[in-house]
Amino acid sequence: MSLKLLRTPLRRTPEHLAQFRHAIFHPQQRHCVLQKNWLDIARMSAFRFFPVFNPPVPEAKCAFLGENIAKNFSLLDDLAEDRDLTPLTSFADNREVPLEFDENAEDLDPYTTPWEEWFDCSEGIESFGGLARMLREDPSLQRRLPEAHLIAQELEDWAKMLMIAQGRGAQFRLELSES
Repeated sequence: MSLKLLRTPLRRTPEHLAQFRHAIFHPQQRHCVLQKNWLDIARMSAFRFFPVFNPPVPEAKCAFLGENIAKNFSLLDDLAEDRDLTPLTSFADNREVPLEFDENAEDLDPYTTPWEEWFDCSEGIESFGGLARMLREDPSLQRRLPEAHLIAQELEDWAKMLMIAQGRGAQFRLELSES
């Protein structure tokens, strides 16, 4: 599944959420469309983020669904930037949507090339591990974010997966799916 960007105003009614879900998931491949402005939708919906590897590393499996990370992506990116860590969204599909595109997300493919970007596992290990330590050690973050310990567990799980993948010479990226 590939993350793609969509630039559309956010509406929060149940009807618009249903339209959003229909629009962002490609009927056959269930590609998902995301931009930082859409992270509010992730908080309202059942989305999950997870690392994928190239080449595939079957033994690197997620113990968690990544839903807590998806719900708090914006805050986690801000924390990463404040601490000079690579923001999580940097490891996801950040291609620009062409200006001439003004259709449903499922019609975006002809306007873009396939997403072929992969990242070095060491970068993710540093970022995920640093964010997990921050969430475990900073009491103010724990008060501000009641699920801090769950997010830290998910990030630590990702870091372990990346260590396995790194040992196999793989690269990674983050993808999004509906739970």
